[in-house]
Formats: sequence, C-alpha cells, structure tokens
Amino acid sequence: MKSLKLILICSLTMLLNSCSLGFLIGKTQNIDIVKDSLTTIQINKKDPEIKNTKYVLPRNAEPQQVVLKREGYKTQYRVITPYKLDPAGYATIGLNALIIGVPFTAFAAAIEAPTLIPFFLVSTTIGGYYGYMATLLNNKFWQYDNQILLNDSFVKIVVRDSITKEIQLNKVSVDISPENSEDYYPSYQDYKNGKLKTKVNIKAENGIKIDDTYYSDELNNILKKNGYIDTTGLVLKSNYNQNAYLDAKVLGYKYIWIQNNGRPTDIRKTGFINVELKIKWDVLDFYKKPIYSDTIKSKSGEFVSYVKSANSVYEKDALKDAMETGLYSLLNSTKFRSVMKMEKVSITDTLKTFELNTGKVYVSSIEQAVQSSVTIRTPKGHGSGFFVSENGYIVTNYHVIADTAKLEVILNDGSKLKPKIVRLNKESDLALLKIEKNNIVPFKISDTESTGMGKEIYVIGTPSAEDLSQTLTKGIISSIRKQANGSKIIQTDASISRGNSGGPLIDKEGKLLGIVNAKLIGMGIEGISFAMPASEITKSLVIKLK
Repeated sequence: MKSLKLILICSLTMLLNSCSLGFLIGKTQNIDIVKDSLTTIQINKKDPEIKNTKYVLPRNAEPQQVVLKREGYKTQYRVITPYKLDPAGYATIGLNALIIGVPFTAFAAAIEAPTLIPFFLVSTTIGGYYGYMATLLNNKFWQYDNQILLNDSFVKIVVRDSITKEIQLNKVSVDISPENSEDYYPSYQDYKNGKLKTKVNIKAENGIKIDDTYYSDELNNILKKNGYIDTTGLVLKSNYNQNAYLDAKVLGYKYIWIQNNGRPTDIRKTGFINVELKIKWDVLDFYKKPIYSDTIKSKSGEFVSYVKSANSVYEKDALKDAMETGLYSLLNSTKFRSVMKMEKVSITDTLKTFELNTGKVYVSSIEQAVQSSVTIRTPKGHGSGFFVSENGYIVTNYHVIADTAKLEVILNDGSKLKPKIVRLNKESDLALLKIEKNNIVPFKISDTESTGMGKEIYVIGTPSAEDLSQTLTKGIISSIRKQANGSKIIQTDASISRGNSGGPLIDKEGKLLGIVNAKLIGMGIEGISFAMPASEITKSLVIKLK
C-alpha cells in the first residue's frame, strides 16, 4: 500500500514538473534573417519587430507567413515554421523519464523483482512519453531555426512599352494527365532537405480545381496594372496591330503540403503548401488565332495552409502565385517580346495591286442588293458577304473567314459553292473571295465617301441563323468616327446581330456605303453598331477597278 502511494505521488510530481521547464522559456524567439538589403519583409501582414538586428517571432507553434517585396519585382512568399524542440523540451522529456522511471525501479527493487532492467525501460519510456506530451501542450517548447535565409530569386515585373501590343487573358483551362500530376505530404525536415519520398496522389485522384473566371480576372488585373490592358475605355482603339490575347492551359502540377510538427494554437493552421505548375501559354492574335506557344514550369511561393476539415486545404493563393510567376516568365521571354512588337510596316503596303473587272451593270435597288448578298458558312458558324464583280468576286470581313477550312458560300437562291481566298488584310478586317459564278449584278465600289449623319440606311445579312439569310434591317448613320489607327468608321443604330458581319450597308437606292464589321454588346447597350466605309475596300485590299 505504501508502494502504491509512492507511485501516485511520483506520478503527480511528474505531471506537475512536465510543464515546469516551459516557464524558463520566453514567449518569443530572436532569429537572424538573412536577406538582400533591397528587400523588405512583412510577417503575418505586419512589419516585424526587430531587437539588436534580430527578428522577434512568437513561440506559438504556428507557421509564420512571410511576404518579401522588392521594387520592380514580383512579391515573393515564404513560411518560417517552428519545427524542432527547444533544448528545454528535450530536458523536459528526460526529466519526466527519470521522475517516473526511478521510483518505479525503486519499487521493483523493494519487492525484490528478479531483474530491474525491464521495470526501468518501461517506466522511463512512459515518463518520456508524458514528457513529450507536455511539449505538445506547451507551444513555447517549439522553436525556429536560429538563422533563416530569405535570399530568394525575384521575378522581374515587365511593364508594357509603346511598341508592344496590348494583351488580355482570354481563358484558363486544365488538361492534366496522370503522369503529370504529383503530390507529396513531407515533414518539414524532409522538405527542407529536398526529400519528397512517397508520392501520395490524393490530389491526382480528386483532381485540381481551377476557376477559369477567378484566375482569368486575377491575371488580367496583373496585365492591367502593368499597362497591357487599356483602361481608358475607348471603344474604337482595338485593332489587329494593337491587340492580342492569351490562353493558359495547366498541363501538370506538383503539390506539396508540408506538415506542421508542433501543436498550433489555431488548429486550422496545419502547415504550409506550395505548388509547381506546368502551363502552356498560347499567344493569339486579335482574331484569336494562334501565333505561338510556350510551355513554362512555374513555382509558387510558400503559403500557410488553412483547413475546414481534414481534407479541405485552401490553395487558391498558391495556384494564383504560380500562375502569376508563369505569366511574368512569359512576359520576360525574348520570343514573346519579339512577337508582341507592333508592326512598323502596314499589311496594305506589302500587297501588290490586284486588277478587278467589276462589270457594267450594278445594283440599283434594295431588291437587287438582297440578290447580290451571300451567306458564308464556316466550321464555327457563319457570316455575310456581297458580290463586287459580275464573275464571282465577294467581299467580306477577315474575321468571318479567319478559320479558312471548309468555307462555303450560300447564294440567295440557296445554291452552295466553295470559295477561293484571293486576298486578306487582317489590319482592316477585309477579305476578297472568288467563286465560279457569272452573270451577277454586283455592288459598285466607290472610291469616295458619300455618307452623312442622319442618312437613312439599310443593312443586309444573315443574323443569328442561316435560315434568316439576307435579312434587311433599317436605321440611320449615327456618326462618322475615327479609329485609333486613323481610319474612319460608320456608326449606325441599325439592328445588327451575330452573322451580319461582312454584309453590305446600303442606301435606299441600293448603293454600297459600307461593310458591317462590329457591334457593341453589354448591359444597357443598344443600337451601337459599326461598318467600315466602302472606299476602304479598294484602299485596304489594294484593288484597281476596271
């Protein structure tokens, strides 16, 4: 009975002492952070406390989010984590092992046990376990490295200059094959030493989630901030020589979740994550046709991870950061800068004069105008066009036939013919086609402007669907505008829909005034459409009429 009391007293003493060494440790740890003099840092969104050149960090067993900033470079993200026991923690484990081990061994000796070694080993192991549990209950036992190196490689921010095209992100998508998906859950020690050991494949099985709208908006905000997206709101500024687009497709990823060794005060902070993405960047021209592609691997910074439950890790910040790094890597590349330079020589200047025999009889009524208009079918939809010669030459917009495969011209009588592309001008959004057809009454192309504000006009085209071919709508000329490249454009309130592009804009006598090519779309926008003057046809396509 006395021996049992002795054991209980010793156990109580052990429990009391298991935390006692924690009182010898301060609430903070002073560490040496090595960084470039041009780099400023914040820790947990605050300016750090510094004493005697040392950074003061809380002993709370939680990973600390660090933000590194340098003028002219992308912000970097690092995590400093308390991953190892303080010497006082090891001393606590040893002390508890002895406190419970010695009395139990003494008890074994008192009852004349045949051997004392098993009693000693078992009792000290139990005492050591209690001591280790005590270190988990006291956050102050967990410490950071005394020296942290934060000399990261910064990615240069590229600001658009006056000779570079504007560029906007079109979409973000995901196409990850199993062989291009990796995820790991290493300890901090293994992560620190570059040992990623076992591949977990939890993310590979569940899939990585990319919100196209969120990431497209975030990347476009970066492009806007650095001058790649116009913020003036000018409607008539965009054109082939000025603008381009970008698609981002995530082809692979490496996801790393580094566990928090200590017991965090905030149990949601379970460690930190970083990711590496393999992204294919497709650069597209103004008409969203591919120019060139570049596949780039980009790493995110380190981000403290928060969880709602055991399987719900927030990773938006890491994915966004990796995409941002990839975007800046693309903008920094020599190839990208070369492709994005605005052309000094106009496409028009490179074209040789093309002689066109138009005919002797021209459209002179709205009825004839409808007969001389066509629908142009493409693999992705349809547009409109019209005859400009008696032997089958047709004018339309370039963007209507940008996908040149399997084009088909549908005449007013329903007959279908395959066209030949004769001439293109992407800058002016014009194309000249040819079908094998004769005895046509064409539109007469005037080389002079004959438009005026308030003039009554008509538009012929195929809006929305092919069975609405050669639809006639009425309006007025609202204004004659000037585009950023200096060319004029007709603004009208005539009803124009998708499929009208490339169709003729005429007066009540059927005289050709312009070519429909654009419409403003948006909440609260009605009756704002555009057509280029008919005189642009001969100028931009370098046509000599005969």
